[in-house]
Amino acid sequence: SGLNFHGNVEGDDIYKGTVDVVVCDGFVGNSVLKASEGVATMIVSFLRQEFSRNPWRKLSALLAMPVLGRWAQVHATVGRPYAREQGTAKAFVEGATRAAWWVATVTTLLIAAAVMGPAGLAAVAVVWAAVTVYARRVTAWLGGVTGDTIGAGGEGAEVIAALTWAAFFHVRGAA
Repeated sequence: SGLNFHGNVEGDDIYKGTVDVVVCDGFVGNSVLKASEGVATMIVSFLRQEFSRNPWRKLSALLAMPVLGRWAQVHATVGRPYAREQGTAKAFVEGATRAAWWVATVTTLLIAAAVMGPAGLAAVAVVWAAVTVYARRVTAWLGGVTGDTIGAGGEGAEVIAALTWAAFFHVRGAA
């Protein structure tokens, strides 16, 4: 059988990706689901609150987030093989050179610093760390990157950047 039974898992294993499927009774499953929904709702509320305090902050984030997302896609791709024989993202992977990474990184740092200041630079650092871990895990799991994993990395980077900015502004506002 292609099944690989892992055994009992802890609550944090659900989000770590230790296993693909968690089997539990209805009460526990519903409790985990409701807690996850509550955390997601809290994060969205936190982001709305932080970015609605200042219209410039919201505009800055809207300008900088796509830049960080695209940069994350380049970062996740450079030096990694393409996981498939063919596909629409193969040309992107083949074109993602070390020189392209440097140009994208310098451009991203300049835009993040100009638009968001220190919070922008903090977001670049956090996104760099998260995307590095993500790309390594994807490459180990699939043998390389795919168009879907590259796109997911970019979208995840935008969310991580928004959370970093909101936390940065929240801490600065509380100080």
